[in-house]
Parts: sequence; structure tokens; C-alpha cells
Amino acid sequence: MPLLCSPHYSGSVATLPPSFMAAFIQEKVNHRQQELNPDIQPDELVHINVPSNMDTSFDMPRLYKAAFYPLAESFQVRYTSKTVCAYQVLDGQPVLVLVLFCQEYRARHRGGQLEVDRRVYMHTVLLV
Repeated sequence: MPLLCSPHYSGSVATLPPSFMAAFIQEKVNHRQQELNPDIQPDELVHINVPSNMDTSFDMPRLYKAAFYPLAESFQVRYTSKTVCAYQVLDGQPVLVLVLFCQEYRARHRGGQLEVDRRVYMHTVLLV
């Protein structure tokens, strides 16, 4: 279950626990901001959180499997659904400026070997 939908979560995007992915994106975004504007103020920096990072799957339609994946052993397609939020803190309050929903497909089996094939598809972007 996504963290923000959990009945045990009460708070804002600014209080979500840190993650490696969020820290990586935040560092890259803020580095680029400082390259573009060396006089950037701390309150202008962008903060990143990943409130949802969930493994899930769906069953592909039979005709699709027959046409594109005839050798696949299963109809099931596994992927990781992620939500990435970008916000800035204005007057002490987090203001959400971007929400990115994406799906990451990453595993293929060939000849008994697992090949890592990371493909990230941007599903939806919301500019708030």
C-alpha cells in the first residue's frame, strides 16, 4: 500500500521518510539549480520525496502475449509503480510543485538467466 494511503500515515510530503532515490534526485536537481543560479537562496531549493514505491503486476491480454511475447511462460507482467514529489518550502510550509507517476519494468528471463532491463515509463506528470 502506498505510504500516503496508509491509515498509519498522518503528515505532509515534507515529513516522509528519506529514500536513496529521493536523495539522488534532490542532489542532482539542486546541483543544477546552483549551476544556473549561483546566488540561489536555501529556501529556493527543491526537495524531493518518493511517497509510493510499490511492486505490482497485471495480466497482459492473450492476443498481445501471442503477438509480442509468444515464448513468455506467464501472462503476468511485473513492474514497480513509483510516485515522485517535488516541493519547495515557502513561509515554513511545503508547497508541492510537481508529481511524477512512473512505472519501472525491469526483469526478463532468457535461457534460465535473469537479465536486468530497466525501463522507466513516465505515466503522468502533474504540475501543481
